[in-house]
Amino acid sequence: MVVGYSATRVIALGLVFSMFSACSISSIDDWPDDLPAVDYFVAAYEADPVNQQYQDLNVYLYWVAAFYQGNLAYPTGWRDVEEIILDQTGENLDPAFSRELYSLGIVIGSEWAKENPIRKIDNRMLSMWASILQIALASDLHREAVTQVSEDIEELFADRLQSQDLVDARYEELLGLELFGSF
Repeated sequence: MVVGYSATRVIALGLVFSMFSACSISSIDDWPDDLPAVDYFVAAYEADPVNQQYQDLNVYLYWVAAFYQGNLAYPTGWRDVEEIILDQTGENLDPAFSRELYSLGIVIGSEWAKENPIRKIDNRMLSMWASILQIALASDLHREAVTQVSEDIEELFADRLQSQDLVDARYEELLGLELFGSF
């Protein structure tokens, strides 16, 4: 007899894997040294009582770490994006720009790590912004791109900009980028 995997079994295995992975940060003391201070993220978690009803602090911190380090589904993390930008521009010698990029990561990661129905920054936006920041390098518009993304996030959080407004065409127009050429 051939044993098949039903959809229920696959979902159950996925949930078990997710729970096991989420437990990899079993306490704040396990926070990786190469990530921004855990205090930033604990404060963001504590500032959102709605998310606290749906997500345990350790699960939230797991997703913050996944944002920075990547995971199986998204192997490239924010640290990789920062490294590409800073290495290719030499901006790692510019503390002001490095801090702006670092702060942008904290803002994005703090929101993205929340439970899906609660967060305002989703996977689509995260992927788009990472791509735009890297594409902006070719035109030496990385500073403008970081500033524009930061401003857009502020507008999104203030409900003056909707998630459906945050599309590639917006950044093509605002930054003068050609994202997809003749596609």
